[in-house]
Parts: sequence; C-alpha cells; structure tokens
Amino acid sequence: MKNQQAKPKVFRLLQDGLNKAARGNFKAALDKFSKAIEMQPEIVDSYVFRGNAYIDLGEYQRALADLDHAIRESPEYGAAYYNRSIARMALKQSEGALSDLDKAVQLEPDERGYYLHRSIVHSFREEYEAALEDAARVIELGDPGAGHNNRAVIFEKKGDLPAAITEWTKVLELDPNNARANCRRGILLATTGNRKSAIEDLNRALKYKKELPAPLREQAEKTLQELAGTA
Repeated sequence: MKNQQAKPKVFRLLQDGLNKAARGNFKAALDKFSKAIEMQPEIVDSYVFRGNAYIDLGEYQRALADLDHAIRESPEYGAAYYNRSIARMALKQSEGALSDLDKAVQLEPDERGYYLHRSIVHSFREEYEAALEDAARVIELGDPGAGHNNRAVIFEKKGDLPAAITEWTKVLELDPNNARANCRRGILLATTGNRKSAIEDLNRALKYKKELPAPLREQAEKTLQELAGTA
C-alpha cells in the first residue's frame, strides 16, 4: 500500500477488501473499501482500491471519480494513473488512457505492466511501431512471454504474418503447451500454406481447448477440418 498512516482498523478493512477482490468477490471488496473511506477519508489507497473494484464491476464512471480523487490528492501515484487508463479505455477514451499511461511510465519507468498496457492502447489506436516498442520494453523488463505475445498480436493486426509467426514461436519456446499461441500460430501457418505444421499446432492447441475462448477454439476446429479436406 502507498499510504501507511491508516488506522489499524482501516488497514484491516483494506487488506480484507484486497483479499476479497483477489477471490473475485468484488461487491464485498467494494463494501470494505467504502467503509475504510468513511472511517478515514484521507487515505488515498482506499480510493484507488475502490476504483479498481468499480472497474471489475464494470462501473467505469464511478471508477473514474475515485481515481480522479486519488490523483488530485496524490499526483505522483503511478498506479492511480494506470488504473484510470483502464477505466478510460473501457469508456473508449483512448487518448486519455494513453496520457495516463505516459504519466505512469514517467513516474515508474521500470514497471513493465504499464508498458504492456500502453502497448495494447497504441495497438488499438493503430500506432503499431509505438506498440511494438513498448512490447519490446516488457521483454527487457523481464516478461518475455507477455512481450512476445503482444508483439505477435500487433504483427497480426499489421498483416505481417511471417513476423507474427516468429513471435508466436518465441512464446512457444517459453511455454510449449500454450494453447492460444499454438492455436494462433497454427491458423497463421495454415494461411501461409504450411499444412503439416499447422495441423500439429492446432492438434496441440485443442488438447487444451478448455483454455481457449470459444471463438478461437471454433476457428481452430474449422481450420483443422479445412486442412483435412485438402489432404
């Protein structure tokens, strides 16, 4: 927590709220954070945590209100800008989200999560070179799986299939049973005419099909059927 001056009871409320949020019980977490604010409204963490709970509940305007307050009271709080960027993206305010992430990175330049999310925002805005640079920074900061995953998605959006295949391969070198990476690489290999390798990837992906979102799983199954028909 950023603020350590919380009263013991408030501190316990915040910890309890964080534990409930970690278990997915966001409404109960919200109640704990609100009680903490009632008891000691000057604790900035309470607003950040409640803002996060509102995000998890899809109440983005309320999240913005809490995070705006946190930033007014503590303008050097990097995580508050990061979380506000998530709410802003949910409200399709990509320019504001990007501004928040720029500030978060300025305040905490070694926080890889900020670069990862900024990469996603840049990609959404079709600012692909900036998105790729941020994803590369994620790799430099010690999360190659997430960084290469993001770069693969960006190259797919750009239409650079060979580069995307290369990035998915790097993901699979780190995690050979990654269902999504096997699935995406298999589909791209099928698109580029590498039938044998595509079938291998897609069969491997479907061994873990419960890990795949339904649209991607269905695309993998359809691609396999089409490849079988060309045998």
